Amino acid sequence: MSLTKEKEKKNQIQAPLNEGDQTTQTLSPPPLQFQEGPDGIQTPTGDEKAAPAQTPGETVNPAPADTVASMLAETPSTNQQYADWVLRASEAGIGFVEFLSLFNAKENWERIRDGEKLGSVNDPHQEEILKSLPTVHHVVKARMQRYVDGGEKGAKETLTLGSFMIDRGTSHGSGSAIDMNGIDFTGDVAPIITLLNDLPSNIKGIGLPAQGKVFDPEKNISTLKTKAAANPVPGTVEGYQKFSSGVYKSTYGWLNADGTLAKELKGTETEAEKEAMKDKKLGWSKDVSAGGKAFKKYILSTDLITALEKVTTNVYCDNNNHIHVHSS
Repeated sequence: MSLTKEKEKKNQIQAPLNEGDQTTQTLSPPPLQFQEGPDGIQTPTGDEKAAPAQTPGETVNPAPADTVASMLAETPSTNQQYADWVLRASEAGIGFVEFLSLFNAKENWERIRDGEKLGSVNDPHQEEILKSLPTVHHVVKARMQRYVDGGEKGAKETLTLGSFMIDRGTSHGSGSAIDMNGIDFTGDVAPIITLLNDLPSNIKGIGLPAQGKVFDPEKNISTLKTKAAANPVPGTVEGYQKFSSGVYKSTYGWLNADGTLAKELKGTETEAEKEAMKDKKLGWSKDVSAGGKAFKKYILSTDLITALEKVTTNVYCDNNNHIHVHSS
């Protein structure tokens, strides 16, 4: 199939002027806002909308066996070829890929396919492959193969793709990370484990939400501080930071100028001891490492922990409703 460009207006959304009216108006999506975690990971703020999860055991719009077999035999070797393959996997009648309506998700794949440069970070004509492209190809190919092995009668597992190739100097913007959506993270962890098992061996990091049996939202260190601060003697709390793979602790007391702990508040201090601390501020000390990996302590499913250990130990809490996959 030749690489053809679809005629679409970029960065615009067509919306009805009135409910039930087919007349449309052009809306410009709001600019993306980003947040950076302690590990330097920058992601769009807010939770991504979850795409509808497919009911296990159902085949929706069965894909033509000859087309799927032909695609399985292909071996993309350039950025354009990888993007073209993934886009064809999303076409009507094939349906192994869907795109989130946010972040220009589909448009960025089309621009790579068409040989357009995305911002100032990567050029699709470069020889170096954008690291997320073969990762997505690997996952979709595994799902196609299961479909064929099941005689085209099993569930056609659709992969929903989200944030990718945002024009920033980040893992998303460099093409090394992509968000995968379409899973109900509040339910069974089996679909998450299936996706992890479908990943190739070059995964650098995984971001997962604080939902369901994944990261325990009560063990976020900011949440723990807020609750403990209601006590006369808050003490020390230990938990995970968002976007960081480690375990952290913080203690309430008198602080040095750099935020480190000068003296813990015990509640039994004499007036002389309080006087000695009068020039220091009371509050939570700067978070410091408590050692260990957060996912091993704070993910609620032992099966999910085991599956993650086979992929990478660089696992951190991310925004809700998606898996952040960082390839190396």
